[in-house]
Amino acid sequence: MSLLSAFAPTLSSAHATGPAPQAEEAAVPPILIKRYRNRRLYDTGRSAYITLDDLAGDLASGRRVKVVDATSGEDLTRRTMVQVLLTDAHAFKLDFLPEDFLQTVIEIEDRSLMRLFGHYLGLTLSSFSVAQRAMKDNLDLMRRMAPGPSELLGGLGRLLRPRGDAPAAATSAPPGDDEAPE
Repeated sequence: MSLLSAFAPTLSSAHATGPAPQAEEAAVPPILIKRYRNRRLYDTGRSAYITLDDLAGDLASGRRVKVVDATSGEDLTRRTMVQVLLTDAHAFKLDFLPEDFLQTVIEIEDRSLMRLFGHYLGLTLSSFSVAQRAMKDNLDLMRRMAPGPSELLGGLGRLLRPRGDAPAAATSAPPGDDEAPE
């Protein structure tokens, strides 16, 4: 993810124009994964069969995928992502979901209400992504502006030195030796 500017956009401006990285991501087509009847996953980008763990690694690295049924072409991306989360290696990631949320998802039967709920979740996730990006940009800016360790120690040394003392390297003779005798 690249830095958009020295100062991150505010949440309100991001909602007005939409977050920029989503537009960049949309330009890169997802890799097509075909799911066969025997539940095997075929990565058309690599021309190889992959496991759910392989797919999890790809997703964690930011790779975008689209999973389709090899026979019907039905989009199975969401279902497959849920299956990835239910594997032993990734099940702990579900622990952050509140039980009330899971209960609500299970209770909603009306498809139009489910679409509204999904839209709301999408907007919430978008806001979170914008806030996360703004925090990262601001931390990067602070790191660039912060002094390095040597500058920090030099400044600390100047602060701790008693007033009137010159640095040791600047004086070579004791005071009064450079004056001519009277």
